[in-house]
Amino acid sequence: MKKNFKSFVLIYIAGTFLILFSLWIDRKGVMPLNFPVVAFSVALWVIDVFMWWRIRNEIDHVKGVWRYILFFLFWFPLVFYALGLVYAIQTPFLIWSAKQKTWYFALLLIFYGTRAIPAILLLIEWVISFVLQYRNHGDISESKNSASRRRFLLGMGIMGAGFLLSGMLAGILHWASSFKVHQVRFPIKNLPLAFEGYRVVQISDLHLGSWASKDDLQRAVEMILQQKPDLIVFTGDLVNYSTVEALPYEAILCQLKAPDGVFAVLGNHDYGGYTRWPSAYAKRKNFHELKAFYQRIGWKLLNNEHVLITRENESLAIIGVENWGAHSRFPKRGNLQLAMQGIEHIAIKILLSHDPTHWQNVVLKQAPDILLTLSGHTHGMQFGIETAGIRWSPAKYFYRHWAGLYANEHQSQFLYVNRGLGNIGYPGRIGILPEITLFEFLNGR
Repeated sequence: MKKNFKSFVLIYIAGTFLILFSLWIDRKGVMPLNFPVVAFSVALWVIDVFMWWRIRNEIDHVKGVWRYILFFLFWFPLVFYALGLVYAIQTPFLIWSAKQKTWYFALLLIFYGTRAIPAILLLIEWVISFVLQYRNHGDISESKNSASRRRFLLGMGIMGAGFLLSGMLAGILHWASSFKVHQVRFPIKNLPLAFEGYRVVQISDLHLGSWASKDDLQRAVEMILQQKPDLIVFTGDLVNYSTVEALPYEAILCQLKAPDGVFAVLGNHDYGGYTRWPSAYAKRKNFHELKAFYQRIGWKLLNNEHVLITRENESLAIIGVENWGAHSRFPKRGNLQLAMQGIEHIAIKILLSHDPTHWQNVVLKQAPDILLTLSGHTHGMQFGIETAGIRWSPAKYFYRHWAGLYANEHQSQFLYVNRGLGNIGYPGRIGILPEITLFEFLNGR
């Protein structure tokens, strides 16, 4: 008993130090804006202390060096997190390499994602034990039942964590680069003959800071070109945090060409708003460098403007707006009315808008003549099921339109949400594969 008491005193002293250290890190501003250090530290600490409280007796029964190995393995994720904070003092997050940023967060997600399964089961067991002991007035037999139940659920949790870990590793090593072409035959009423069979490839959410291999991106580019597109469009989120992430991939992206050009719009990550910059000037400079990058690779960036694609005196309009997201933490810079000025006479209008909430909140209300809106942003949460007629992802609880083709009630306006080609946070995919979308325009009569 004394031993357990001393160990918990040491653990709580260490935890207090971690929280105070996190507060200091937060004030120094060396971690990204979307990484609330203190709250995150508290959350990880609560999870670990709760689990340690529930399983410490099992570890105490292990003898010899294995006990210390288990102790180290249990607390290593929190130590890894703290070491990242220490490293950030010397090397602020902004100047970490793309791989350092990706793998630091990826490993934390793997550590605590797999830990979540036994943690949830142990929480359920604790609630059950608390209720039963209260009802039975602290009957000693219930304590024994609780210990037995806890060992069983802990075993189940470890098995579940093992399955999840296997899936997460497969998602990183295999499915993250299992690019899938989604073919969409899209009928358009009174489509001009010149555009019959017109082929548009949409890609989205490259998040170049998360790519583990140039070879994978090269293979994706070759798959895009194999579709023989007349037009290529990119619907935002070229990078994660800063333009420097894109520079190693410039030569590969230059290969993407189509007869009618390559057009792009900005996503919420492209503005540099997810990290702390040393000055406002540095943030503006990063944004100008992003625009310059688009120019060098030959992609036309549409910032609340449009272009006309003309064939045999017939035209369709490609409209591009800056990011507009319904959620308060996303930029609302898209100006649809400005982008559409002067094209009232064009019958077929296609909008590029990164966030699908723009369609339901603005496009359907203000622009009934936009036929098709192309978006991305959701990634399909990079996790879900799309097989055997089952279509599910946690993304559906955050976004009404999260992947694939949607229509308004009159079937007169359509939205397509691309599942993204890259990744953010977790550098893998489970069930929701990276997507290249091929649209073929047909005459709907």
